[in-house]
Formats: sequence, structure tokens, C-alpha cells
Amino acid sequence: MMSAAHASRPAAAPAPPPPEGPSGPVAGAPPPVGGRCRGAAGRGAGRPRGGTVALLLAIVGSSPAAGVARAAGSAARPGAARGGAGDGSDGTLAVAGDTNPDHHDGQPDEDDPEDDDDDDDGPPDLRAERRRAAAAEAPGRLLAEDAPAPTDAPQLRNVEPVTRLYVDGGYAETPDLSALPFVLGSGSNLRMTVGGSLKLGRFQLETELPSIQSTSLFLTSVPGGMPIPEDQHQTSRAIGDWRLGAQWTDALPDAVTPAGVTLVGGFSLRARIPTHTTRFQFHLVDNSLGVYRFPYYFHVEPALLLGGAIGRFSFVLNQGALVLAGPNGNFGDLHFTVPTLYFWDAHYAVAVRLASFLSVSTELATVFQGNRITDINFQRLNGIRSVAVAPGVAVLLPRGVRLDLVGRWGLTRDADLFGVLSYSGSRSVTVRLSLLFP
Repeated sequence: MMSAAHASRPAAAPAPPPPEGPSGPVAGAPPPVGGRCRGAAGRGAGRPRGGTVALLLAIVGSSPAAGVARAAGSAARPGAARGGAGDGSDGTLAVAGDTNPDHHDGQPDEDDPEDDDDDDDGPPDLRAERRRAAAAEAPGRLLAEDAPAPTDAPQLRNVEPVTRLYVDGGYAETPDLSALPFVLGSGSNLRMTVGGSLKLGRFQLETELPSIQSTSLFLTSVPGGMPIPEDQHQTSRAIGDWRLGAQWTDALPDAVTPAGVTLVGGFSLRARIPTHTTRFQFHLVDNSLGVYRFPYYFHVEPALLLGGAIGRFSFVLNQGALVLAGPNGNFGDLHFTVPTLYFWDAHYAVAVRLASFLSVSTELATVFQGNRITDINFQRLNGIRSVAVAPGVAVLLPRGVRLDLVGRWGLTRDADLFGVLSYSGSRSVTVRLSLLFP
């Protein structure tokens, strides 16, 4: 008859013998699972039921002996401390068909991407950089896809580098040609051009080929007085200017970036080469023909760039100098010296994604002159303060195709003068068809 002390705890079953291998017992092999029990608890019981097997596994796995065995195995094998090999050599039971060692002790493996986020791997600086890059990925796409399409000269610069090709078509006009020497009147220009940009990491290279354009003048005064009727309205078909540039931008540090906002900043340098061949002919007082070519201005445009995105909203800022310089020109026997002009050029643009395929934007562009011209033939080119607004609509089509419609209206009197200097007019409409590459 058993005492009360013996009745309070079950009798420990003797450890089953190791399974037989080809040449004897296999050392360190786990007890057979689902086989016939050979201990005292299994005598006369036949095959144990599934519930009995689960109970035995729980008892063996939670016993002090199993814990000691796991600790000894962990100290003896590198890497076992974070989950073990799961092969039974450390005292744990390997589940048949399971090759993931992390499933045997319930602890995730640091090297398993399924159990742990990649952002938690590596040193703290690397993890912070990964989190910052992941947070900026979606807004970065928004900055690339929703950047307002630029109107002609000087164009708004995007802040997120992209690879794209585009075809532009635009119509511009100005009611005042007094920024040109010796002529008065109004004019219009119809142009079409092809351009593109190439993304190289965080760099972007861009170019726009000389446009095909048709320029019309409606003149009220030329040297010598009122032009004769056949000279009052003229149209010149020619090629335009060549543009090229480069820029570099990157995400700003977390220390200066508000939570939930992506900020991208950098710098750009752009140039416009006056390759246009626009010219007009007028009958002079002596009945001879004088050839009039528009002044050739080289544009040099360094700028600082800043852009950001939060949710469906994005913005782009450009701030920089604009230098217009050109060689001297002639009109018949009249020689004139083209002055060098210095401006501060600023662009402020915002865009909103209304739907997955539709974005709207608006841009405010200001150009303020910084120097004074003393040449009597260019007295109108002093104190220029040009302000213009450019609303736009972008339709995002499948396969990276984008269609833009952008208008531009001058808000100040000086927008007419600057529109002549930049050959962009004070009012314009631009249609752009782009193909963006991933």
C-alpha cells in the first residue's frame, strides 16, 4: 500500500531505450513519437492516443532535466542560444518535417526576415536610415509623379530625379515688345519641342532640343517711323533655343524634417543656349531691307531646390539667380550693345492628388531685377518686377504616360517685358505629353 507522499506525485517512467540504427542504438536520438510505448506507463496500453503523446511531449519539454540539457547544449554550440539547432542534441524535441529551428523554443531568429523586421537588423544608424528610406518611398513617388509641369523659360525644376521623355506644344503672346530695341508692337509664338531627363542615382541630367517655332509680330513702330503695311505683320518660322542642365537632390536629415513629412533638397545648374534663328526684314527709309534678329541671350540659372510631400499634398520651391548675357547686335546700320541682366528667380508650386489618375497644381513665379542698365536703347529694362501664376492639370495614364495642361498669366506690367526677354510671353498655354520610366 502506497503512502500519501507517494500518492501525491506520479511515478516517473523510465527513459525509453534509443532506437535501433543499422549498427546499434543511435546515441542522443529523441524518444520515438507515435510508436509503441515501452515504459511502465505504456505496458498493456497499445499505441497511445494523440492526447497522450502531446502530454508526454509537454512533460519532457518542461522538465528540469530538459532545461538543463538545453542550457548545456546552448553553451556547447555557437548560435544555439537564440533558438538551437532543433535536432534534439540540446535536449529539445525536433518535430518531424519542420526545418525551422525557431519553432522549437518560440524565440524568433535574428537572421530570419520572416520573424523579424529588416529595420531592426544592423547598427542603430543603419536601422534609422532604412526606416527613413521606407517612409520617404511613397512621398518620393508622389514628388516625382505629381510635380507640376513647367511652362517655358525659366522653367520650374522638379526635386525628385526621374527618367522621362516628353513632347511640348505651346502658344504664348505678349502685348508689349518695348523690351526689344528699336521696335514697338505685340507678338505671339507657337512652338513644339522634345526633351527629357535621365536619373543617375540622386543626380538628374536633362536637355531640351531646339524647338520648332513660328513667331508673329504686329508692329506699330520701327526705326524711321511707322512701318509700311507689308512690314506691319510678319511671321518668322525658325528653330528655338537649346536647354541643358544637371541637378542633385536628396532627402533632408530627420533632425530638420517634421514627423510624417518628406523633405528633399539640393541644387541645380541650368543653361539656355540661344540657337534660335528668328529674324525679320523691314524696309528702311532709303527703301533698302534691314534684317532684324532678336537679341541673343545666354541664360545661366543656378538654383537651390526644396520639395516635400505629406499625404496627397506636395510642394516644390526653386530659388536662384538668372543671368542673361548676349553679344552685340545690328539693325541695318544701327549697332547696339546687349546689356547683361541679373535677376532673382523664384518659383513656389503646390500640387494635390485628387484621384489615382488626376492631379492639380498651381505655381507662382517671380523674377526681380538686381542691376541697373544705363544704355539709352534699353531704358525699359530697369526695375523689372515680374509676377506670374501658372495653374495646371495632370492626367496620369497607365504605363507611365502623363498628360499636362498648364496655363500662365502675367500679373504685373513687367511680366510683359520679361516675357519678351525670355521668349515666353506674358500669357501662354502649354500641353505636354510625357513618358516616365521606373
